[in-house]
Amino acid sequence: MTIFTAPEKRYQGYIFDCDGTLAHSMPVHYLAWKKAVREAGGQIPEDLFYSLGGVPSRQIVSLLNEKFGSQMDPDGVATLKEAYYVDLLAEITPIEELITFRERSCPFCQGRRRVRRHLARRSEDVG
Repeated sequence: MTIFTAPEKRYQGYIFDCDGTLAHSMPVHYLAWKKAVREAGGQIPEDLFYSLGGVPSRQIVSLLNEKFGSQMDPDGVATLKEAYYVDLLAEITPIEELITFRERSCPFCQGRRRVRRHLARRSEDVG
């Protein structure tokens, strides 16, 4: 499955987000969510998880509570999910198409609205 398709137009540089763009982290996020939500007595179907990309964690828990009638603590589940995600960092792999593009193209940098220590650490690992 192709995750990244290089742009046809050439630019002097490119800016990419790390989480889910440079690093294939979404499956790992899902595993962490599934474990945290299950532990809290809820459910998060995979298709729903992927449709919520970019939604803040506490809001995701609130949406799950509304959709499934659960009463999970948004702060507690979000904190637990983050802890499980950090535990799974070693499972994250680079997106090979993007690595190849980077090696053949002009400079690019990693852009991030909010830098997290574990993402910075993982981005070093994936290249």
